[in-house]
Amino acid sequence: MRLRVAGAAATTQQTFQVETALAVSFFVVLIAPLAFINRDIALWDRAERASKEAESLLRSVLDSSSDAILVSDDQGNIILRNAVMARYHVNVSPNIPLERWPEVFGVFQKVKKTLVPASELPLVCAAIYGESVNNVEVYIRPAGWETGRWHLASARPLRDDAGRPYRGIVVLRDINERKVLEEDRDRLIVELCQSLKKVKTLAGLLPICAWCKKIRDD
Repeated sequence: MRLRVAGAAATTQQTFQVETALAVSFFVVLIAPLAFINRDIALWDRAERASKEAESLLRSVLDSSSDAILVSDDQGNIILRNAVMARYHVNVSPNIPLERWPEVFGVFQKVKKTLVPASELPLVCAAIYGESVNNVEVYIRPAGWETGRWHLASARPLRDDAGRPYRGIVVLRDINERKVLEEDRDRLIVELCQSLKKVKTLAGLLPICAWCKKIRDD
């Protein structure tokens, strides 16, 4: 009787040990994937935080610039603009047909009355044609502005891994004060030239003494 009880106890203990081992194995098998999942989630969280920090830093850098900056894709969709550009075009939609860009953004040629053709806009040249544009003078007068301002535009294409242009960036530097001074200088030069011409004409009509250089009378 005692042997049967002892054997039953031993069998029960072995069964318990086996079940315990199976439970532990199942727990380990269950925990291992969870550990990897938790690790991946932690890595994803860190990557997301790093991405947001990088985006925030980029935004701070762009907004600290005194130049107007605009980025678009090769379809004409506005992807990014800094605070200065946002002040220029407060209510502009990010999806504007390319042919309406000159009108919407108010980009004029040097005569200040004729819009720049869409195909010649610096950003279009960069984003669509993959061309770099350096220091092109444009006169910008968006809708609602009484007067415009002169800017120096430079644009660069942004290329994908295959080297194809798929986006473009343009930087507009305000040079209005300089242009106003240049226009005043040019106007003064024209006035001086006209005055000099009148003086020469008048000198040809008046008899001048060759000796004393005074106007001779009768």
